[in-house]
Amino acid sequence: MSEQPIGTRQGAATPYGGALVDLLAPASEHAALMDEASGLGSLQLSTANTAWLRLLATGALSPLDRFMGCADYESVRETMRLANGMLFPWPITLQVNDGSAWREGARIALRDTRNHLLAILTIEEVFERGSGSGSFALSGPMQALNVPEPMLFPQLHRTPAEVRTMLEQTDCTRVVAVDRWTGRQAERPEVMRRTVEALDAMLLLNLPVEEERIDDFDLYTRLRSWSLNLEEAFGPAAVLNFVNLPWNRGREGHGARRLLLHAILHKNYGAHGYLFDGAVAEKHEGGGAMSRESLLKLMAEIDVQAICPDDLRASPERTSDVKPNERETAGFCIWFTGLPGSGKSTIAERLTVSLMEHGRRVTLLDGDVVRTHLSRGLSYSREDRDTNVQRIGFVAAEIVRHGGVAICAAVSPYGSAREQVRRMMPAGTFVEVFVDTPLSVCEERDVKGFYARARRGQMKSFTGVDDPYERPEHPEVRIATCESTVEEGERQILEYLMRAHLRAEA
Repeated sequence: MSEQPIGTRQGAATPYGGALVDLLAPASEHAALMDEASGLGSLQLSTANTAWLRLLATGALSPLDRFMGCADYESVRETMRLANGMLFPWPITLQVNDGSAWREGARIALRDTRNHLLAILTIEEVFERGSGSGSFALSGPMQALNVPEPMLFPQLHRTPAEVRTMLEQTDCTRVVAVDRWTGRQAERPEVMRRTVEALDAMLLLNLPVEEERIDDFDLYTRLRSWSLNLEEAFGPAAVLNFVNLPWNRGREGHGARRLLLHAILHKNYGAHGYLFDGAVAEKHEGGGAMSRESLLKLMAEIDVQAICPDDLRASPERTSDVKPNERETAGFCIWFTGLPGSGKSTIAERLTVSLMEHGRRVTLLDGDVVRTHLSRGLSYSREDRDTNVQRIGFVAAEIVRHGGVAICAAVSPYGSAREQVRRMMPAGTFVEVFVDTPLSVCEERDVKGFYARARRGQMKSFTGVDDPYERPEHPEVRIATCESTVEEGERQILEYLMRAHLRAEA
């Protein structure tokens, strides 16, 4: 595409709009904001909106400093520009089902699918996304408290500020970004290397990861392949970074809009140029109904050079060279139980990654996520709690029956319900892990604000406060979290599994 030189600029490029947006509240304000959030109404964000929030909070979507309001949303849909005229191709809104449930001026807590507090939003606008659509959105300033780090290769999911710091510490004068590592590019990295060397540039492999599940074995294998191959292919002249980018797969899922948003992202991460292969360019330009000349003009407006060498032609995507280390091993279920806030999910997530490193396909069934999807509508009566546990157990038993690994993290407070799940599994495949954390410690953590609300009488039948928790009598593994770290707890489980279930991998 463009053959214009990038120019001589030191380190990272200037962010789009001139400065990186930073919505993260200072650490000194966290305690007060957490206390305030415990008394606010909550909005549980989808996985996609949680990812957009992370990008907004860290400045990856600069100059956006919030989910779009009505004027920006309508303008971007029609013209690919914000209401102030600045180019921005993608409408990013915080959708809600019922606009009447929210009022302007209110402050609300934004939480993820597991009810962890992410941010506090002051509602300035409640608007309908398109006349007569019945779909509404909220907008207003946000104070972000917790930006969730991905579990898979978290050290490679850096913020724009972190990547820019790395680039500024090199002696590079320009940075070229790439966001594909598949097809012909993966087979012929020397082509990319020669292209970047000719530009005398540092390469930023800024690779998008769509909706992430930490038990997605294929995704894990792909990310591992990229991280292992980078140093061999490019040496120290490249930086690898993953970006959780929640693309919609509808009409706007391809085309010029997507390429232009990629260009803005790369610029905010520090890139002066954007390298993509010709076949992909044609696909995107055709899908977006925009001429190449128009696309180049808009890239120039963003101040990112579009680079498309003729010999970077894409071939169909191929399976990663790094093959899963799978063996014929029987399935099993690891069932985490413990008080709310005991640390079940944290250990379960770490264990999921470790087992995938052993070559096992793992499905993680987290209690909060199951409540949101599989068990929506159930109350917290004993009968409905048992129903919720049995539903998780049924799904886990099917996974085990087909040779998979099911990791379940649920309070499951009643011993009889846990024993029913044990009986669903083939003999010897149910591993009960009791995360033994004292009630006082759980209350002190209270990351979701639930204990505080229960103590005030705002939540009824809350386990540990006004509903009992029946401690397991003979769990396969007991983790005393006051006596061991998360890593040591994970190691306890792995040592048990090595004896009982992972002999083939040992």
